[in-house]
Amino acid sequence: MVTLKRIPPVASFEHSDEARYQLFVKTLWQGIYSGCTGYTVLLVPSYFDFVRLKAYFKAKNAQVAFISEYTEKKECQRQRTMYEMKDYPVLMITERALVF
Repeated sequence: MVTLKRIPPVASFEHSDEARYQLFVKTLWQGIYSGCTGYTVLLVPSYFDFVRLKAYFKAKNAQVAFISEYTEKKECQRQRTMYEMKDYPVLMITERALVF
């Protein structure tokens, strides 16, 4: 299932990151995580958004596997295995990690 949501109108381009983050945290995350039976992938466009969401998930003690372009190969394999075994129901990955 793919979920697409429109970001509410913002005053300027500088506020779009904050609006996207607030939309995810307030409306999307609870629905994704609480009803998650496994195999949910969050594809994050930028590393800055990745770091911000990672901090949010750690503060909430959410079970999420994290892979970015800076994650070592051994750790990527470990995180992917934990996700595939459904130890972590959600995998968050950056777009650049898919390329590199």
